[in-house]
Amino acid sequence: MKNIKLTVQYDGSKFYGWQKLNDLPSVQLEIEKAVTKMVNQPVKINGAGRTDKGVHAKGQVCNFIVDTDISANQFLMGVNHFTSDSIVIVKSEEVDLDFHARFSAKSKTYKYILCNKYYMEPWFNDYKGHRKYYLDFDLLLKCRDMLIGKHDFTSFVNDLEEDTNPIRTIDEITIEKIDDDFVFTFKAESFLRNMVRILVGSMVDVARGRKSIEWLKNALENKDRQSAGITIEPCGLYLMDIEY
Repeated sequence: MKNIKLTVQYDGSKFYGWQKLNDLPSVQLEIEKAVTKMVNQPVKINGAGRTDKGVHAKGQVCNFIVDTDISANQFLMGVNHFTSDSIVIVKSEEVDLDFHARFSAKSKTYKYILCNKYYMEPWFNDYKGHRKYYLDFDLLLKCRDMLIGKHDFTSFVNDLEEDTNPIRTIDEITIEKIDDDFVFTFKAESFLRNMVRILVGSMVDVARGRKSIEWLKNALENKDRQSAGITIEPCGLYLMDIEY
């Protein structure tokens, strides 16, 4: 038996997310079909992060266990051959049998790119968020300082399941202004569903002057989804890296 670990990049605008959803286009389904063609047996792919429809990845990781003589390098070439141009396997390696792409992860890094000018070039529509009004950079930094660390993020998750612990520790948040873009980077051991997008949406509400820093503090303390901001559009979000 072999445990094969793949590092994957994909254009999320072409899929209904990472996870299989019936027969709708998904990254997991397409990779599973490619591997199945190579080994001529059913294969289950484990993904490190379940990115939503429209979310991209530059460093997604997945793994699968299979009984085969095919080498890791052959899987890299073969999966790239059988998948569409919207998916690229950038690395393939054989790892210990107890490795699991999701449960072995030590941290995940997401990036959100938000264009901040009156208009955005149309070819970026699927790859950046867009807000045309002025955003106060200093207020964004104050939001960042409040959100770093260990908190109950119940207000910043959609569809929180009863058995899910809403407490998470955000290790790092960086915010950069690069030309006309604000670039938000979040690093944590794990994130809740839509958590990064809701955090960015809430920070933007403060930075544009619609909400106050005190409002964000109350949203964190209230543990109520209705207390926080919107779930910003998925197109600007990228899964950048998984550390093990």
